[in-house]
Amino acid sequence: MDANVREFLAEAEEILDRMADDLAELEGAQDGAEPDPEVVNSIFRGAHSLKGIAAMCGFGHITELSHKMEALLDGIRMGRVSVDRDVMDLLYGGLDLLKELCGRLAKGDPPEDPAVEDFVQRLVRAAEDEGRGEEGVLSSLGFPEDVVQVLTEYEVHRIEATLKNPSRTLVWVRVGFPFETFDTDLERLNEVLRPLGEIISTLPTPGAGAEERMDFQILFGLKEPVEALRSAVEAFGAEVEVLRPAPAVQREVPAPARPREPAEARPSRESEAPASTPLRSLSGSIRVDLAKLDRLMNLVGELVLARSHIQLVSSRLRERLGLAGDVLELSKAQKTLSRKLAELQQAVMDVRMVPLGQLFSKLQRVVHQILRGSDKEVDLEIQGADTELDKLIIEDLSDPLIHVIRNAVDHGIEPPQVREAKGKPRRGRIRIAAHQRGNHVVIEVEDDGAGINRERVRAKAVERGFIDPDAELDDRELLDLLFVPGFSTKDEPTEVSGRGVGMDVLRKNIARLSGMIELDSREGEGTRVTVVLPITLAIIQALLIRAGTMRFAVPLSSVLETVSVEPGQVASLEGRPVLRLRENTLPLVRLDRLFGVPEQGGNGWKYAVVVGVAEKRAAFAVDELVSQQDVVIKGLGTRLEAVRGIAGATDLGDQRPILVLDVAALVEEVFAHA
Repeated sequence: MDANVREFLAEAEEILDRMADDLAELEGAQDGAEPDPEVVNSIFRGAHSLKGIAAMCGFGHITELSHKMEALLDGIRMGRVSVDRDVMDLLYGGLDLLKELCGRLAKGDPPEDPAVEDFVQRLVRAAEDEGRGEEGVLSSLGFPEDVVQVLTEYEVHRIEATLKNPSRTLVWVRVGFPFETFDTDLERLNEVLRPLGEIISTLPTPGAGAEERMDFQILFGLKEPVEALRSAVEAFGAEVEVLRPAPAVQREVPAPARPREPAEARPSRESEAPASTPLRSLSGSIRVDLAKLDRLMNLVGELVLARSHIQLVSSRLRERLGLAGDVLELSKAQKTLSRKLAELQQAVMDVRMVPLGQLFSKLQRVVHQILRGSDKEVDLEIQGADTELDKLIIEDLSDPLIHVIRNAVDHGIEPPQVREAKGKPRRGRIRIAAHQRGNHVVIEVEDDGAGINRERVRAKAVERGFIDPDAELDDRELLDLLFVPGFSTKDEPTEVSGRGVGMDVLRKNIARLSGMIELDSREGEGTRVTVVLPITLAIIQALLIRAGTMRFAVPLSSVLETVSVEPGQVASLEGRPVLRLRENTLPLVRLDRLFGVPEQGGNGWKYAVVVGVAEKRAAFAVDELVSQQDVVIKGLGTRLEAVRGIAGATDLGDQRPILVLDVAALVEEVFAHA
C-alpha cells in the first residue's frame, strides 16, 4: 500500500471514529430538543477535515460525500435544519458510506461507489435553507453596528437560539487581566464558564488601564441561575450583565472593539513571535501501525526467553563455581537486564492498551442501524468506556459483542406497545458496562427486555433434537443450550438474528481469547451477558507447576492462592472430588488425570492451586510448585488450536516446551459437568 494512502487511511479512521462518537451523542437531541452546539461543531469540523485531506489525495467520491455532509451539518449548526430521525439516518448513512469507501481503498480498490451520487442528492435536499426571519435581533439588544460587524453568522445564530430557549439567559461577562498572564487567566475563566453554559463569543475591548491590562467581554449563554454565575466568576473580578431584547428602547452597551492587527495587542517588541513559522509538531504523538507494535511485542517476548536462558545458565554457574569473580558480574548483569526488560515490557504494553470506548462507539452505530427498520425504541447506556484492554483483544472482541447487541435488540427488547402494556417505559434500555478486576476486564451487556423464556428454550431444544423430551436440566444447563451451534428460539429468521449463529460463535471467540462468558436472565425483567477477559495475552506472569511427569504454566492473573493439602481436606460430593478450604467447598481437578499424564509417586499430588474466573472458583491438584516467571505464549498450530484447556505453549530457555493452561476454559468445563 502506498505510504500516502496509508497515512490518509490512518487520519480518516481517526476522524470517522470521532464523528461516530459525536453522532451517538447528537442522537439524544432528537424529538425537538436543541442539539449541543459543541457536538454539532465537532462533527462539522470532522467532515470539513476529511473533505480537505481527501481532496488533496484526489479521492473524488470521499471529497464530495464529506462536503455535502458538511453542508447539512452547517444547516444544523445554523438552525436551518432540525435534528430528527430522518436527518440522523442521513448522517449515519453518510458515515457508513464513508467507511465503506475507505475500506475499499484499504483493499486496494478505487474508493468509488455508484450509490454516492444518489446519496449526495439526498443530503443536498435535506440541507436546503428553510429561512429564519430573525433580522434585527442584535439591534433589539442594543448592539451598535460595529459590534454586529464583529460577530460571525454562526455567533448571531447562537444568540438567537439562546434568546428562544426559555432555560437560557444571554449575558455579558466583563473581565480584565494583566498583559503578562491574560492568555492563561482567560483559559482558567473559560474552564469555569463551560459547565455553566455556552461561550458564544469572546471580544477584546479597550479598558482604562490599556497599557497594563487586557479587557474582554464574553457573550455567554447561561443555563444556570445568574447568581450561580456571579459566584463562579467573583474570584476573577468579573462583572455580569443580563441582556434582554428591548424593541422600544436601545440600551447603551459598551462596544467591544473590532479585532486589530496582532501587533497592536503585543506589550513590547521583545515579545514578538519569530517571523518564520516553527516546524515542530503541535500534537506530541505519532501513529504507529498495529503490525509494527505486534512485531515489537514479539521481539520483547524473544528477549524474555533469552533472559530466562541467561538466568538458567547463571544459576548453574553459581551452583558449580560459587558467587564470586565473573559469576558475580554475570549475576549482576542478569539482574540489571531483568529490571530493564521488565520496564521495556511494561512500556510496550502501555502503548498497546486502548480504551474500550473505541469499541463501544461501534456498538452505538450497530444499535442505530438495527433500529432503522424496526418499530422498537432503545436507549444505549455506556459505562466504563475508559477501561483499557489490549488492542489485539479489542479487534477480536468486536464481532462477538455485536452478536450480543443484535440479540438484545431482536430477542430481548419488546415493541413499545408491549412494554407499555407490561408497565415498562416505552423506550427499552441496553447497558454496556466495563471495569477492571485484577488482571482481567469484565464487560457486561444488560437489557431490560422480556428475558429468556425457559419453556420456549426447552421446547425448541426438544423439537430440534438437542435434548430428549424427558431430560432433566437445571437452569444453567437450560441456558447453556443457547450456545449450542444451530440453536435459535426464532420461528423465522430476520435480518438481525434467528439463523442459529452468533451465541456459539461468541463462546468460541471468547474462549480463544482465554476469556469466559456467563448468561443470566430473569423472565420479564431482562438478560445480562457477562464477558471476562485477560487484559493482555502477549507476555504474562505464570506459575510453573508439575502434575505427574509434566510441567504446566498457569497464568498468575487467574491464581488466587496456593495451598498445601492436609489430610481430611479432600472429600467427595455427588461422586466428584472437592477441596474444603476454610468455609468454602471447591471443585477439585487432578491435572495429571485430566490430561492423561502418568502419576509420579504417592497419591500423585501434594498441593492445590486455587484459580478463579469471574465469580467461579476451582482447585487444581498438582505435585509441585516449581517457580514463578514471565512467559511468552506461542500458538500450537491449526491442528491443536481446538484442544480444550490449553491456551498455547512456552519455552523457558532450556529448550523444553511447557503447555500453558487455559484456566477460563477449564473452569467452565468443570462447572458445566458439576
